[in-house]
Amino acid sequence: MIKFTKPKTLDGAILIDELTTAGVKVTADSSGIKAPFIDGSGDLYLDIAAKDQAKAAEIVAAHRGSAVA
Repeated sequence: MIKFTKPKTLDGAILIDELTTAGVKVTADSSGIKAPFIDGSGDLYLDIAAKDQAKAAEIVAAHRGSAVA
């Protein structure tokens, strides 16, 4: 798991799609779900390879998610 700063607006499903489209493989948990993890401090964790950290950081930083109206 690699730590990132959580975007202000986050849609986990869209973020995973953005990462996958860019070629970043996100590992599924034991139930087969690919999802980011947010800890009690608000940090975002992704289960990705260390080699993909820089690419993922750019995608996370640019992620806008979907705002709920």
